[in-house]
Amino acid sequence: MLSTIYTETKQFSEKCGIQQEVKDASISYAEQIVKNLLDPEHNQPVKDFEGIKFTNQSPDQDEFIFVHDFFKTSHLDFPSQILAFESQHPGFKYSRREVCQRFGLNTNDDAPLLVQLIKMRQQYQNLC
Repeated sequence: MLSTIYTETKQFSEKCGIQQEVKDASISYAEQIVKNLLDPEHNQPVKDFEGIKFTNQSPDQDEFIFVHDFFKTSHLDFPSQILAFESQHPGFKYSRREVCQRFGLNTNDDAPLLVQLIKMRQQYQNLC
């Protein structure tokens, strides 16, 4: 199951250009850090990440829930823990059942919520 989830997620991210977008952003961020280290007087320091700020049921919170659930459901505990701490929300709790009801997903399906959501959307429209 995990290999299928990985393959489908990889194909979707490649199709939508997500991987390239993340790579480009990472390279840009790394370049800013190096410039500041080499010449701190003429380059502003890169701001520290302040965490993901979200209010109740905000899009950022929903994105966090879907990614966190993907890791947990796929038994990827290490990335799940990193996400929780790096987002500055180590104690955040959510109800999978409530999220399923809110987005019309199947509460009895063991697949990650993100995978369910992608499959549901692909059935109704052509993404990307």
